[in-house]
Amino acid sequence: SEVQENPQNKHKGPLTIDEIHVIRGALEMQEKTVFSEMTPIQSVYALDINRKFDLNTVNEILAKGHSRVPVYKGSIDNIIGLLLIKSLI
Repeated sequence: SEVQENPQNKHKGPLTIDEIHVIRGALEMQEKTVFSEMTPIQSVYALDINRKFDLNTVNEILAKGHSRVPVYKGSIDNIIGLLLIKSLI
């Protein structure tokens, strides 16, 4: 049986710089451990569940530049969820 070409994949020619970065990153991931990519909890930007979601909070979140922000209850050691910034926009 012949391999059917995907009609959606019309990309021909050399890879773009972005495509090269994605492929390189995927290959390098195989050599990394979770520990090597962790951020110490003391350095994590997180929000308390009771924090007011006002303009100051939104500006602070955007200034940090993260796509996900952990949400905790009581103590940062008690992460209860993630705030997806994309869903805010």
